[in-house]
Amino acid sequence: MINHSFFSAPFRPFFLFGSLIGILFPMYWVGILVNDYAFPDSFIAPIDWHAFEMIFGFTTAILTGFILTASAHWTNKPMMSKGPLVLLFFFWVLERTLFLIPNIPAALLLFAHLPFFSLLLAHLYKKFMDDPPKLFSFGLIFTFLFIFKYLFLLGIYYDMPNFVSYSKEISLNLITMIIVLVTGKIFPFFTSKACPEITITKRPYIEMAAKLIVLFIIFTPLLPQPGLVQAILFLLAGALHILRWLNWHPLKTRKVILLFSLHIGYLWMIVYFLLKGLGHFISPLNFSAAALHSFTMGTLGVLILSIMTRVALGHSGRPLKVNQSFYWALILVNLGALIRVLMPIALADYYLESLHYAMGSWTLGYIVYLVGTAPILWKPSLA
Repeated sequence: MINHSFFSAPFRPFFLFGSLIGILFPMYWVGILVNDYAFPDSFIAPIDWHAFEMIFGFTTAILTGFILTASAHWTNKPMMSKGPLVLLFFFWVLERTLFLIPNIPAALLLFAHLPFFSLLLAHLYKKFMDDPPKLFSFGLIFTFLFIFKYLFLLGIYYDMPNFVSYSKEISLNLITMIIVLVTGKIFPFFTSKACPEITITKRPYIEMAAKLIVLFIIFTPLLPQPGLVQAILFLLAGALHILRWLNWHPLKTRKVILLFSLHIGYLWMIVYFLLKGLGHFISPLNFSAAALHSFTMGTLGVLILSIMTRVALGHSGRPLKVNQSFYWALILVNLGALIRVLMPIALADYYLESLHYAMGSWTLGYIVYLVGTAPILWKPSLA
């Protein structure tokens, strides 16, 4: 099994099983919330489990598959595969499994969450050792992501809700920073390949400002009075990232759906910045968690779907052409995000029903994605 093509590249197991988590765990969470499904909450409450798994289960799996695959090409070094990849994947699966075992000893659970990120960080630091900018950016961000993942767990263990809240928010900010760094590399490159007629003018001041504003945002939850400062920074981030996005000429890419879908995901991040900033002044936006889900279901949902599809096709030797299943998956994931963001604001009396609709649309989108892509992830490359 170690020598099977499934473990020939990191994107294969992490994209496949990350997507499965993105289907099964939201379904289970809504079932817990609305239908009183049983949950073994001897260590963690269901709402914290949901947040933890969507950040450190689903999103981290896709980030791992992407960064380990892309870094091999960025550095011209061998890609993680076979035994080391199986071991890393095993520890990720172990983390997902232990939460669902009733009466799991807390010490075992805390210990079991150490190996995955430790192995991942060791590999990234080794990979980027000769590339200080990437070592400083990606290595440092993933290190902080590991730290705040563990602070999240320690906050649960020692019953310190502030630790849990800070860790969740800062982790999402770190993931936002990863998205900003990665999109700065891949959007111009993908555009030059798919739409060579589009000329993207380099605007270093906008690029630098767009990155710096997110960098400033990362640790603002730790400020004594973060509300107004955060609001101003998020509104500035929204304005700067609109300029950045428009500079990539997103509407000119609409005939190339695999590229245009990335721009849709990025637009969701701009919506997140603006809603996060406005939420300080408009209480219904805060109460409905509109900003949070515009990022988790909109930004992450759409960008992850698009990047997984492109990487799976490109790194398995297949043409970068999508079939109808991708269109349907894209529509369904966007629809799920729209329902989750808008209905609690506009139709608050139907909040619980809206969770069913949003979850159903999201999960169906990822089911459609998996039906179309799982064979590509499992079968050997064509070239």
